[in-house]
Amino acid sequence: MKNEGTVYAVDVDSEMIGFVSDMAIDDRGYDAVRAVLAEYNDPLLPTGEIDLIFTCNTYHHMQNRSIYFHNIRKALRNEGRVAIIDFDNRTWLIKLLGHWTPRETVIDELEAAGFALQADHEFLDRQFLLIFTESE
Repeated sequence: MKNEGTVYAVDVDSEMIGFVSDMAIDDRGYDAVRAVLAEYNDPLLPTGEIDLIFTCNTYHHMQNRSIYFHNIRKALRNEGRVAIIDFDNRTWLIKLLGHWTPRETVIDELEAAGFALQADHEFLDRQFLLIFTESE
C-alpha cells in the first residue's frame, strides 16, 4: 500500500489507536491517516515508505529505545529523517516528575541504532529538538 502523503499514527496503546481512528479517520474523514497498533520493539511501519519519523514528548516513555529505533530504520526511505522533541531538565517540575531524557542519552541511543545526529536545536523553552539521519 504505497500512498504519497500518508500519515501513520503509531502507538502501542489500542485505546489511543482507536481514538485516532475514530477522530481522524471516521469523524473528520482524513483518508490519508493510517492508525498502526505497534509493538514495543517495532513500529510495524511499511518498509521503505517513510520520509520522517516524528515523536513529541514521548521518547522518555519508550522501552528498549535502541532496538525500537533500529527497527524504524527499515521503514525510512533514502535520506529519511527522525525528529525527536522531548523534555529536558530545565524546570524543577519536569525534574521532579522524571518525564525527561537527557539529550546525550537520546543521541547515544540513536547512534547505537544506526543514526547520526544532523541537528540539535534549543529554541523551545523546556524541550530539545534533535534530528537524525541514517549513519553511513
